[in-house]
Amino acid sequence: MASGALLLGVFLALLCVGVVRAADTVAVGRPLTVGQTLVSPGRKFALGFFQPDGGAAGSWYVGIWYHNIAVQTPVWVANRDKPVSDPASSRFAIAPNGNLALFDGSGSIVWSTSANTSGIANATDTVAVLLDSGNLVLSPASNVSAVLWQSFDHVGDTWLPGGKLRRDKRTGEIQGMFSWRARGDPAPGMYALQLDPSGAPQYVLVANGTREYWLTGNWTGKFFTGAPEVAASSGSSGYSFEFVDNDEESYFTYNFAVNSTVYRFVMDVSGQVKGWFWVEATQAWNLVYAEPKARCAVPRGCGAFGVCSEGAATTCDCARGFRPRSPANWGSGDYIDGCVRNAQLECAKNSSGSIGTATGLKKDDQDKFLRMDGTRFPDDGRVVGAASTGGCQTACLGDCTCSAYAYNGSCFLWHGDLQNLQAGVGDDQAGAGSLYLRLAASELPGPRSHKWRNIKIAAGTLAISCFVVAASILLVHTTKKRRAARVNGLTVGDGCVSYKYSDLQYLTKNFTDKIGERGFSNGTGNYRSSSDR
Repeated sequence: MASGALLLGVFLALLCVGVVRAADTVAVGRPLTVGQTLVSPGRKFALGFFQPDGGAAGSWYVGIWYHNIAVQTPVWVANRDKPVSDPASSRFAIAPNGNLALFDGSGSIVWSTSANTSGIANATDTVAVLLDSGNLVLSPASNVSAVLWQSFDHVGDTWLPGGKLRRDKRTGEIQGMFSWRARGDPAPGMYALQLDPSGAPQYVLVANGTREYWLTGNWTGKFFTGAPEVAASSGSSGYSFEFVDNDEESYFTYNFAVNSTVYRFVMDVSGQVKGWFWVEATQAWNLVYAEPKARCAVPRGCGAFGVCSEGAATTCDCARGFRPRSPANWGSGDYIDGCVRNAQLECAKNSSGSIGTATGLKKDDQDKFLRMDGTRFPDDGRVVGAASTGGCQTACLGDCTCSAYAYNGSCFLWHGDLQNLQAGVGDDQAGAGSLYLRLAASELPGPRSHKWRNIKIAAGTLAISCFVVAASILLVHTTKKRRAARVNGLTVGDGCVSYKYSDLQYLTKNFTDKIGERGFSNGTGNYRSSSDR
């Protein structure tokens, strides 16, 4: 009996060990399914199925987030642009070739690590372990220190301490940090932070893979020349920044001396790279770093028909005649979706082709143009042959795809969505001036409407003035009448009249006449001269 109890105890102990290992490990026969999570040994990070805040209903992802922070903050997503819709039947498991893979309900592979496992005797003898650094590592089960694949080499939008943004010198591949497409959509967006493709020891912010809009400047060994606040070390915060350059790769990495520090760099959907620090006392993320500081320097940062303004309470506003395409995203500071028209262009209503004209419309019904002074012009303007502002306007009106024009000696037309509009720019600056934005006639009332509006305003003003004058006359007349009645009607006792101070002022014309000099009243309203006394 005792030996049986001992064997049962050993079995339960081994089972418990297996359960503990499963808490941070995916292995053959131990897949991860919805409702389950891997938790790193120190319980700093967790991995599992999740839905981003503000994301599309029914879209599920496998990702890593902070385990002990109430605000779910994803730091890495496996299937960024391939969500699964059937989480109950999906699984995150070791594939037959030894790679870590996400299988959907039909058994098809949605995402995989694509590591080289040919050197392992048994291909399925691999495990995936979540570390306290937030790094997910695929290794041979017999040697977990050998890395076959790791998430730190495939950064998403977040760069964690110990991670690296690198350039592989053997393949020429550049490991960048890509923004999400939107707040609730982890698919790769248009902005990225990466090492300079030219080989210079600096980071660049790139839009759409080609347009560089901010540089850190070269690394001097102590700091970046264009971002000196990012230094090699800091005694106050305890972080260290390091550039590594060898025969195989070059990369930057950073760490904190205090292991409990929770910090992350994020390539934000706004186009800025931001540094966030978790404050335990307030249970909130604190923004401590953001570049570029000039928000309007971010290409397409306000989306289509969005107007950027430096120093304004809100960086982006929709141009007149437009409204946010996604009010929820706009309210959270995500302006990428841009703006849409309040009213459809008349030209578009009367044209079935992609390029139509406004012919046949009454003048009052034709599309009109809003003049926007001090505006940075959009990208991709096209020069056409027009010798005047009027000719330029006619050229734009004759093409239903034309959205705006500008004339400064040459005629520029813009078609389709307008990007990179900025207000408050001097007309003397290159690429700026008066832009004429095309709007529906209903958005800009014509001269006739203005005339009737002015008549109505004038009539209203006259009526109010007449009322005020009449009321003033009536008030003065009533006041005098009441005062006279009070003066003539007040008597006390033996016929003597009782006067108030204000009445005396009135009777003596503010004391310019002496009492009794011209006469006095006997209380009956009849006056006698002083000589009759």
